[in-house]
Amino acid sequence: MPSKLNFVVLRDISFEYPQGAPLFHNLSYSFQPETVALVGANGVGKSTLAELLKGTLAPTSGEILKSREVQILYQEEERPELRVSQYLLDIWENPLLDPSLWLPLIENINQDQMLKSLSGGEWMRLRLVKSLSVQPALLILDEPTNNLDQEGREHIYRFIKNYSEPLLVITHDRALLEKVSKILELSSLGLKVYGGNFDFFEKEKQNAESLLDSRIDSAKLEKSRAERHALERVKTQENRNRKAHEISLKGGMPRILRGALKRRAEVTLGKVSVQTADAKHEVKEKLIELQSQQKVSYDFALEFQNLKLPAGKTVFELQDFNMTYTQQKHWLWSENLTWSFRGPERWALLGKNGAGKSSLVKAICGIDHEALTKGQLNRGLLNAAYLDQNYSLLNPEVSLLENIQEVSDLGVVDIRNKLARFQFVAEKALRPVQQLSGGEKLKASLAKILLNRKPIQFLILDEPTNNLDLESLEILTESVRAYKGALLVISHDSAFLDDLELEGRVELKGPGIAF
Repeated sequence: MPSKLNFVVLRDISFEYPQGAPLFHNLSYSFQPETVALVGANGVGKSTLAELLKGTLAPTSGEILKSREVQILYQEEERPELRVSQYLLDIWENPLLDPSLWLPLIENINQDQMLKSLSGGEWMRLRLVKSLSVQPALLILDEPTNNLDQEGREHIYRFIKNYSEPLLVITHDRALLEKVSKILELSSLGLKVYGGNFDFFEKEKQNAESLLDSRIDSAKLEKSRAERHALERVKTQENRNRKAHEISLKGGMPRILRGALKRRAEVTLGKVSVQTADAKHEVKEKLIELQSQQKVSYDFALEFQNLKLPAGKTVFELQDFNMTYTQQKHWLWSENLTWSFRGPERWALLGKNGAGKSSLVKAICGIDHEALTKGQLNRGLLNAAYLDQNYSLLNPEVSLLENIQEVSDLGVVDIRNKLARFQFVAEKALRPVQQLSGGEKLKASLAKILLNRKPIQFLILDEPTNNLDLESLEILTESVRAYKGALLVISHDSAFLDDLELEGRVELKGPGIAF
């Protein structure tokens, strides 16, 4: 049963970095016993807001009221030297927790296992159970489905469906976003609440943006009309004054009377100028106010080099292929692999975590020298790029600019201009790669691929949607769809795969036959 005493309330909170750079202003929201999602562009402050709610950071102004502590389930956490049963000791002894909520999360997990031997999905589920032990006023899940296979994701989805306390999920997982009751969008404009799931959010956001664009276009037209009208009125009055002066000279009007008429004309012209200036100012202020309602966005653009890969060109061929490692006692896959990949085909490589997807890709790329193999593996002579989950394409010790210079013939100025399209402007391009966030490392890896002096003919993406905000994910999807080379994608994001117009999907099943 949800606790009626649980509450977390934001009251006009603002936050600035120590050097004075503002992040957001006057955010207000009251968390209720429901599941809400927090979305927004990378760098907008989602994680900072979570830390403010937890209390590890303090707001610059405003206040946060909460009945009990806020708990955050981070994406990563070091595993202590404990067995599962020891790690969950405070759960077993807590009579206030509903077993129907947490028992399904630990099903099929051996209680005698050491934590270090668990899969990523099992470790995530255990940490989720552990987070319930403090009975938080608000539970925050930070990208809980990243790196999880479909089975692991289903566990998270079921938990979210059954959890009845206040829950905040920071995620870009569209399947998860369909299961929430509200979506909070954090942007340069503040915190906007959408009272529905992802489908509702997308439609409402698109309608609001279209309406705002239309109002801005109308305001621009109104401003142009006001400026033309003002210019015409001033010119008309100036012509009247000039003609009146010419008539007074021809008619022999006394000088003193001509002076009075001139002063009156100047006063009239002044009034017209003030009136037209006021009218222009009014429409200009209206346009500025409408433009201020537009979210600040930083353009992110991907453009693959033009290439043509012949339909019969060999990418790779597998014939009765299997592999293992010296520490294992079985082949990776229950069936040997036979697969001919030719020309600009587009395939997804599927399988549970631990099924050997990354191992197969490394073998195909020729970068795994420790594996024992059987059967045949023939590689085509193609310029390939493998974007893995650890962003191994990048040298973490040097800057992104230096990383690009390793593979590009462009000059520094051209590289800096192109990196700006990947949202690396000013000092960001000079920062050591190891200081970049996960989303920035992904974009940096894409930059190194796309700015390579040789067009990439075979592109391999291993969980590329992790760490990307929704807008960047949409750009990545459109760009990969437009890519004309051979494509192999490893992803548990079914919506992303559905959007890529793939030839088909290959699923790896294992383990294989024991020795």
